[in-house]
Amino acid sequence: MKPDLNEVTTHIYQWVENHLSVPSVHFNDLPPCPYSKAALLRNKVDIRCGEGEFLLETLADIAHTWNDQFEMVMMVCNKDSITPEALMAGTKALNETLKPHDLMTNFDHPDTTHPRYRVKTSNGCYVVAIVQRLSAFVEAAQPLFKKNYFKNVAYQYLSDYPSYQGNFSDKKGVAELSFINLLHEKIDDSFAADIKAGLMAIHKSIPVKYVYDVTGSELFTQITQKSEYYLTRIETELLRDFAQHIDRYCFSDTALVELGSGSAVKTEILIEALLAHYPSVLFAPIDIAGDFL
Repeated sequence: MKPDLNEVTTHIYQWVENHLSVPSVHFNDLPPCPYSKAALLRNKVDIRCGEGEFLLETLADIAHTWNDQFEMVMMVCNKDSITPEALMAGTKALNETLKPHDLMTNFDHPDTTHPRYRVKTSNGCYVVAIVQRLSAFVEAAQPLFKKNYFKNVAYQYLSDYPSYQGNFSDKKGVAELSFINLLHEKIDDSFAADIKAGLMAIHKSIPVKYVYDVTGSELFTQITQKSEYYLTRIETELLRDFAQHIDRYCFSDTALVELGSGSAVKTEILIEALLAHYPSVLFAPIDIAGDFL
């Protein structure tokens, strides 16, 4: 038996208002579903009622006739009309057929006890299954990943989309930044010889690497922050404008190598852009001031 559409609609709106739009510690103090309220207000969610016995077939039919009139189609049925185990297995299989068509499905079942769904966002009353564009889900998730939204729930929300997980994080939801150290020679080992050679030369000099110790590097960083020193400012602005475009030409195994990185303030912009799409980034800063790095 189908639930009453008016009752369901009222319940869904209350669920979105009182739960999905309220900041939660499980989502790094962000709402569980930050876009749901706006989608409802823009009439971009089509709420329908059905029977659990035919729910999976209905979801497949919705996908087959998808026309982008709505951002999401939400099928609702009584919670005792389909088990969470059957729904979980069915939607997982259905997603395999939907991915090539840029569509996806997900569900909320009040009686789910699977450890994967340890973070509860259930409406508590009905079974809710949705169909939406997979690319829209990915696009909406990217800014949330930057805010560590998926830190505690990556396995719960992303594990059904392995071909897209590079856009988010690994299953632990932790973006990893690795460093490699190429400094094999300690400056102290050659300092005396370098100074002696420089002062004994016809044109006296001291190797520039001794200027860029920790103190020298900090002083240079302060210089780059002066209004007269435009290079760093312009480079930073360019990276802020184009970092999201640069990362499109990178891959999940891309290594970021920076020559003369110094404080790496500019590179941080590009690293953040890469970590927004990939679970890990290998960063190899190469600089004469090893201690400063």
